[in-house]
Amino acid sequence: MSHETRIVGPTRGKTWLFTILPLVIFLLLVILSGLVRFRADTTEDKVFTISKVSRNLFQELEDPVSITYVVSGRLTREIPEIQHIIDILQEYGRYGGTRLNLRVVDPEEDQEFSSPEQLGIQPQQYQVIEENEQRVAQVYTGIIISYRDQQSLIPAIADPGSLEYQVTTAIRDLTRGQKRSVGILTDGQPAMAEEEFGYLYQELSRIAEVRSLTPGERIPETLDALFVLGGAGFDQGALYQIDQFVMAGKGVFWAVDPISVNLESNLQPEDGSDAPVFQILGSYGIEVSPQWVLDRSNLPIPVQQVQGAMRINTYEAYPLWVQTTQGAPDHPITARFAGLDLFWASPISFDSQKNPDGSFEPLVFSSDRTALMDQPVQTNPVQVGYLSSTFQEQQQVLAGVLTGGVSSYFPGDPRGENPSHRGSTDNARLVVVGDGDFLTSLIQIHRSTQNLQFALSAFEWLGHDEEMLNLRTRQIRNTRLDAIQDPELRSASMNWAKTLGIGAAPLILLILGIIRFISRRRRANQ
Repeated sequence: MSHETRIVGPTRGKTWLFTILPLVIFLLLVILSGLVRFRADTTEDKVFTISKVSRNLFQELEDPVSITYVVSGRLTREIPEIQHIIDILQEYGRYGGTRLNLRVVDPEEDQEFSSPEQLGIQPQQYQVIEENEQRVAQVYTGIIISYRDQQSLIPAIADPGSLEYQVTTAIRDLTRGQKRSVGILTDGQPAMAEEEFGYLYQELSRIAEVRSLTPGERIPETLDALFVLGGAGFDQGALYQIDQFVMAGKGVFWAVDPISVNLESNLQPEDGSDAPVFQILGSYGIEVSPQWVLDRSNLPIPVQQVQGAMRINTYEAYPLWVQTTQGAPDHPITARFAGLDLFWASPISFDSQKNPDGSFEPLVFSSDRTALMDQPVQTNPVQVGYLSSTFQEQQQVLAGVLTGGVSSYFPGDPRGENPSHRGSTDNARLVVVGDGDFLTSLIQIHRSTQNLQFALSAFEWLGHDEEMLNLRTRQIRNTRLDAIQDPELRSASMNWAKTLGIGAAPLILLILGIIRFISRRRRANQ
């Protein structure tokens, strides 16, 4: 008796099932993908996920907040960052619930927003390619935030990293009914200060009301912080007002120059180390030395050379323009430090014997290869360049913070106008930088925007707003190509990278060719 073994294949029904079922599953996944939204934030500090302070904004609101993102459709289609901005705003909508009304509108399609200029949103020029031609299109982008009858505008928003800080700041100001305020005090007249420190005014005005103060006038204690820029020309009356602001426990940012440079007189140095402002800081325990720091890590200075009838603009290494990325990692201001560019900076130290109740913390440091220039100082780039040979293994403190107890420098009002004189405070909060130029228009030479970031972070800390400071510094990164600060090592690395970039591709092709040749020879022999 024989047995026949047969392999039975799938029936026609099973064949149909295995063919159609994957298609059905695929179609269901496509449909569900439109209903279920999934977004993963893979950035190191979750900069595209709103923080706790932003999520809690809406818990105590009596009326809803409206956020309207006005953006040209052309930008939405061509710039990926626009979708990131929309994603973050939708995160606000998710946590705001019924307390937040969110709209994204295209001014070219929505008649209600067909005139963005009337809302304060100015047109921007954007290059596009249409029909194989490069053209300049007029586009709009801005965020309008409304609460009750108040409104705030975030113009020309294009950076998703800083979006949450700006939106949360605007919502907090609107719902609290007032904007934070900061005073700026300089040696000159307020109009001159707004020109000289224009970039700082512009950035501070985005998050606070900025008041230009005149030396000697009473400083309102309603200010959240005070910026003292310069100060060598302040008399006793002006300094007394600053001193009493400190004694009230208010935060003060000092950017001071014991030796200043006259930019209009061929970089002529001017000694101001005996100015009363340094006596007051000294009584607080802070010493700003009348020296300049030369650093191996530095910025070049523009120099004009005359060769015959020609004038040639070049850049020369200039150790007096310090470029540093060395910040105190444990302090909130410099927890994510993008660096500072300092121009003719002086070192800072603290004398605990003069102020045993204060606590000083170094904040910003030079590199570990520096030298100090004593008076009489030189500013000529050629002469300064010769001093590079004097660099030693030493690090200088360029900025620091003082907290805790401070006693007033004054026994009373020198003008006799303040009967409620304050003699001390246990809650001092000061930031001191040994450079009065690092927030001036000099920052445009090397686009030193990180100087402004440092000032804004200091403002948040001086105003005791730690939550907003942490939120602000989430998006700060050092994006400049200066991770290697040693000039010789940087030059060697650049040369090696160039050599590798030029030679790597031919070398790889050569190796592949040799391998292919050997392989073909072996096959031929077999």
